[in-house]
Amino acid sequence: MKSGNTQWLWNVRCDCGTEKIVIPNDLVTGHAVSCGCYRKHKPCPTKTHGESHTRLHNIWESMRKRCSPGIGSACKDYYYRGIRICNQWNDYKEFASWARSHGYEDSLSIERIDVNGNYEPDNCKWIPITEQARNRRTTHWVELMGKKMSLAEACEICRMPYKQVFERIKKRGWSLDDALFIPMGGKRHKRCG
Repeated sequence: MKSGNTQWLWNVRCDCGTEKIVIPNDLVTGHAVSCGCYRKHKPCPTKTHGESHTRLHNIWESMRKRCSPGIGSACKDYYYRGIRICNQWNDYKEFASWARSHGYEDSLSIERIDVNGNYEPDNCKWIPITEQARNRRTTHWVELMGKKMSLAEACEICRMPYKQVFERIKKRGWSLDDALFIPMGGKRHKRCG
């Protein structure tokens, strides 16, 4: 059979018995393998959990990339420091099951309790993203009122802008107390000896 645009068409019979008109090239290249019944009855081989591109799946993918050999700062800060993912979590379904049973919500971020430890059930928890950003190797830790905390948390308690307090300490050499308790625009006073 020839179509109106001079392309040949074949009338073929599917294994299920249905007849269909197809372009010969589709049969040769494998674009047509049945009348459509194959797609309806065979489960999609790539769909394993149905959660690709969800936030939780993206967290899992990012975690795996950071802990795999490659190029970039993420590999340098994770893989080349010896940080790995436990074998159990190489399976997304296992990771997702752990995440949901340990309080995962879309507003939370995965946190390693020991920043030098691996991604594994006993070393991970879910925390608010703002809190997670404070628990990095580059976090500046201080002691305020007898309690160890991040400089960012100390700035919140004292209602002082982090950037200015950090600059006072690192660039100007101020003490923590002066940097936190002298008001913005106020002058640093000399301590009595």
